[in-house]
Amino acid sequence: ISYDRSILYRGEEERFRGAFTAPGTDKRRLWMLNSPQDHDQLMELDTVTGEVLQSLVIPGTLDAHDSVRVGNSVFIVDTRHGTVVEISLPASAAPYTESSIQAGAKVVEKEGYISVIKVHTGFTRGDHINNVAVHPELLISNLHGGSKSWSPTRLSALSRSISQEDGRELNSEEDGFSAVDNVGTMCHGIAFWEDTTTPNTSESNIKLISLDSMHGTLVSVVLAGPNKGEREVLWEPDESHPVLTPPDGVAKAYR
Repeated sequence: ISYDRSILYRGEEERFRGAFTAPGTDKRRLWMLNSPQDHDQLMELDTVTGEVLQSLVIPGTLDAHDSVRVGNSVFIVDTRHGTVVEISLPASAAPYTESSIQAGAKVVEKEGYISVIKVHTGFTRGDHINNVAVHPELLISNLHGGSKSWSPTRLSALSRSISQEDGRELNSEEDGFSAVDNVGTMCHGIAFWEDTTTPNTSESNIKLISLDSMHGTLVSVVLAGPNKGEREVLWEPDESHPVLTPPDGVAKAYR
């Protein structure tokens, strides 16, 4: 099996933790979340020339692990402080500035810095928030924190409507939401899935899908619905299958 591989950009000290396309740029520009040691930033990359056209600091965050764009907002996972920072989608550099604004981006309020809309609080540095899935009312995150590095990952939630000052992790007593702790260990990535194929009922199962990195499996857990709490392994690797052999220079040994 052959692979077509293109290196769009190669840096020296960068730690890339996320990326999303820049609207209004003919799918040519890409915003990359870079998390070096002392700050976080979004870098605008021209995917044709490989040139970085803008670098905008995300104020107040450190060790960001994820970025998710929803509409005209981007949600940044601030792992150091245990928050999810909602920012405005920044306008692109020329010649796409006006077209990106027409597509929903905004000119930054302070030159060189991202414009923050809201800081969603409730987790801690010890929770080691890793990713976020954005719901109209909730922010669901996988939390790697625990007494040991192999502690089960906890999927928990913040309410988007609660103020920064009153932010807290949701719980079953006050909010009717219980953290999900049977997904796996060292889980990465979260996605919502509505399963309408449940036998003998017209009610859907709302599932969270994540990668159980410790065991190398793709897993779903029913968050709400008739089979609430049910866990299913959707995929596990067949290591002998050639399509799973990555191209040279991409994979690193991982114990």
